[in-house]
Amino acid sequence: MHFLKKTIRGSPFVGVFAVASEDFFLVPFSIEKKELAGIEEKLGAKVVKASLASSPLLGVLSVMLGKMIALPETVIEEEVAFLERHGMQAKKLEGIHALGNLIAVNENGGIASPLIGKKTVEGLEKFFGVHFSRMTVAGSNLAGAATTVTNKGFIVHPNIKQDEFRELEKIFGVRGQPTSANYGDKFIGNDIVANSKGALIGEFTTSYEVLRINEGLSGD
Repeated sequence: MHFLKKTIRGSPFVGVFAVASEDFFLVPFSIEKKELAGIEEKLGAKVVKASLASSPLLGVLSVMLGKMIALPETVIEEEVAFLERHGMQAKKLEGIHALGNLIAVNENGGIASPLIGKKTVEGLEKFFGVHFSRMTVAGSNLAGAATTVTNKGFIVHPNIKQDEFRELEKIFGVRGQPTSANYGDKFIGNDIVANSKGALIGEFTTSYEVLRINEGLSGD
């Protein structure tokens, strides 16, 4: 896998500002040119500059799988149309805002925070075509912020409970690794944007953390 240690908008919390799949890598319009360097080449995904709900917080507000992207109800129609023109299939979810903090999904399955209602979870299942389990991660309702998953592996909050970890391996169908990033941040979804080919990692991530991230996302 390829790893790039970077910032977005000068921040090491790259997972707050960007979201990725095997096909696309969405970044805010305000990203600096030097911050874009190498992303398409290393992660093998088309970079698209976008906004959601007039905000640069793309990683907080959305979740992607392949060409599909789930969005909060606060996005405007022009933003949805823009994504669709770039080849994405978009779905707005009612009554939920910070999707990226609450949901994680790969081609085998997904997890959703207990804060998300059953009807919304059923909508996610229909849209993404995989089963979702409502659960906490490391005792937190922020299941998405605590987890980064690809089709090859996953990384997760280092304080995850053993039964939660076993459940994640079963749901995602891949092996994983507990770790922190950005010099100790346990909510690694804030710090990493990944697909099966590589990952963008916050610039403060230590060498030891990179090793753990590599083990988890490689499925080793």
